[in-house]
Amino acid sequence: VAARKRFGSQVQGGRLGVLAGAPTSVPRRPRVRSTRRALFFSSDTVGLGHLTRQLAVARRMPANVEPVFVTTSQAFRVATQTGFAVEYLPAVDLARFERRHWESWLGESLNQIVDQYDATCLVFDGATPHDGILETLKANRHLSSVWIRRGLWRKQHTRHLLDRQSRFNLVIVPGDIAAA
Repeated sequence: VAARKRFGSQVQGGRLGVLAGAPTSVPRRPRVRSTRRALFFSSDTVGLGHLTRQLAVARRMPANVEPVFVTTSQAFRVATQTGFAVEYLPAVDLARFERRHWESWLGESLNQIVDQYDATCLVFDGATPHDGILETLKANRHLSSVWIRRGLWRKQHTRHLLDRQSRFNLVIVPGDIAAA
């Protein structure tokens, strides 16, 4: 209840207006009658790496899969310009509240998006599968889940994050030019 009062849709609408500016009309890709919707969640803040990789994957999806983007990237307009449906969620450092509250809000927001789009799959591209994402997967057992993760890790991050792989149905590790 406290999270809803502080981070509900009315409050978030005001925050989004400050971050993203006034709404604009962007032509959407014609909706294909799909049998499945896949949520592509990327955890960029200001960068484009995770988001652009997901755009490349989404463009190659079969015709019966409709990609929907959910991103913390301030560059979310890149995805809207391609015609995909896009939901923007501010990253923890931009949302201006404590991480534990943000994680709870993230989980609640993702659950609503899963319901809204009747999603059957969640494709996460990022270094950290946040607790809010893991809670969404737990609450929506029908969701297939994919983690596209980095190949190279800093030693201090490896164990904690790699332990989260077991929560996903599939983990994809792109080849890294620096791997050798």
